[in-house]
Amino acid sequence: MTVVQVNETAALAYHVSWHKPASPLQDALEALHDAPRRAAWLSQNVQLHIWDRGGSGRPTLRWALARRIPYLTVSQGSTSWARYRRSPRVFTRRRVPVFVRRDGEVARDAPRGSSPEVVVYPAHPEKGRRATKALRYRCGRPLPKPELRTLDRVYKTRWPSNENVIKALVAVGFHRNLDRGLTPTTSRGTDGRAARLLVRQRALDEKIAALHPTTIPRLIRQAHPLAREQQKCAAERAAIAAIPREKGARMNGGAELLCKNLMLLVYNRLKLLLAQSPSEEVRRMTPARIQELLLGREMLACPEGRTTTLWVDPPASPPERVLQEELVRLLNRQPLRLHGQDLRIRLRAPDERAPQRQPNGPTGALRVSP
Repeated sequence: MTVVQVNETAALAYHVSWHKPASPLQDALEALHDAPRRAAWLSQNVQLHIWDRGGSGRPTLRWALARRIPYLTVSQGSTSWARYRRSPRVFTRRRVPVFVRRDGEVARDAPRGSSPEVVVYPAHPEKGRRATKALRYRCGRPLPKPELRTLDRVYKTRWPSNENVIKALVAVGFHRNLDRGLTPTTSRGTDGRAARLLVRQRALDEKIAALHPTTIPRLIRQAHPLAREQQKCAAERAAIAAIPREKGARMNGGAELLCKNLMLLVYNRLKLLLAQSPSEEVRRMTPARIQELLLGREMLACPEGRTTTLWVDPPASPPERVLQEELVRLLNRQPLRLHGQDLRIRLRAPDERAPQRQPNGPTGALRVSP
């Protein structure tokens, strides 16, 4: 799942992809940048792509460099900044040096003009020079000095901008599998073997295409090892094909993926709506909190002419009623409609009687449970 940080208050869901369980992060990144229009928008509007450790491998980073994606991730394991002596790029507020080196492992086979770097940053900058443990961050472009001085904060924006959004959506059922059908498929290990075999076969095909001997003896001498390699690839391909497909996975999103995309649209609309509130507590509300205060409460629907009024039961706590009133104010400012009629929301006072149902008149009332 990809989330875009728009400003300090709004992090909006941007894309969700569907893969076999335990798929590597690169599968999701390739799905994200697959559409040319989406990839163009990302390159023009996103300053930094922040990934977790699942995207710190060399193949993924080289893939990103080939597409000019300005990434930031962190490597597995740790090191010590005391091992580095020469030329710290900047210092943290507590005078801990920050070292920047060219990422030689990723730069190999990288496109011309790219400048991947490794940043050795203290794991506990608040402890100053007393703690020498450091993390190796990997970035696809040189970072400005203000970001280098606070690199841990820059990377940790992934939590409020992505992890918290996922948790908020999971709390309202986003993680539920609606499609119960399982497709027999191969394991991730078998998929890895097949991918590595494909790379070997392509390299072998290039060697065969470049084979231009001038004599028959030279042809035999150069083709013999290539033929052996071709036999090995064929044997490996047959071994992979013989592995039974006994892993069950939900391979086709179908209607479930459609429902998840619709849910992301609703989430984004709610976040933009809450951002208009002067209340900090309201702006930080999650969908589960909105459900608890308003959308999940019992309502009484009263059609009156061209308007339908939803009477909502108030909460028992006065502070929660204040939050509920703010949500109602925000929603009533929107052009809400239901079956062609204007929709309005009103709160009943704690001691106010609900409107009575009038089955024979033009105005009726229907109690609606969430």
